Amino acid sequence: MALDTETAQKEIGYLENNLARMTYGMFRKAGCFIGSGVVEAGCKTVIGKRMNARDVLVRSGGQGMLDLRCAFLSNRLDPFCQARTTAYAAEDNHLKLAA
Repeated sequence: MALDTETAQKEIGYLENNLARMTYGMFRKAGCFIGSGVVEAGCKTVIGKRMNARDVLVRSGGQGMLDLRCAFLSNRLDPFCQARTTAYAAEDNHLKLAA
């Protein structure tokens, strides 16, 4: 994939501005993982185990549960709820609005 000059300059600027944070060698020497694969696999295992448990009756609600939990933990619960309310009102979905 070829990059145009503007995109290349933007990428180079990002690397230059964040060089001090890119201490991957230090973390590798300490035996830490620096990729996202380990975290992603852990999340998949934990969430997959929970969503496939026998007591999970409504599997389709899993994404909604994750969305709500992420909004709560990132301190964006109010905007999340407002966006959902607006979307469901536009759909005229009274059942979802009541939930």
